[in-house]
Amino acid sequence: MFVRIISFMFFMIFTKIAFAGDFVDNFDSVPLLKGFEVNLEEGFVFDKPEGRVASASAYGKVRVEEVMVYYKKVLPEFGWHFVKPYLFYREGEYLMIEAMPENDFTVIIFLNFPKLN
Repeated sequence: MFVRIISFMFFMIFTKIAFAGDFVDNFDSVPLLKGFEVNLEEGFVFDKPEGRVASASAYGKVRVEEVMVYYKKVLPEFGWHFVKPYLFYREGEYLMIEAMPENDFTVIIFLNFPKLN
């Protein structure tokens, strides 16, 4: 029990440090990693009867590997389930996250799309 409490406290401290409280634009349940800024010139949202399709990007100075570790740890707290690298699932929709180096920054691309039957 003590180990679970310590683990929970560590997670809360890590989340508070890494998560500044902002969310990715058009993604109400995807936190923006601290140190990243959303690129307001990119992104889109299409609402259709079959579901919503949305895209956004952000840039920052955190290593690609750290970005992916962060989202794999944090997204389950927002109801997302890890499917495979770069892909998460929640309530009939998918979230794809890809991080890549670009010049001196890391760019994160977020893509949300419905499950197609």
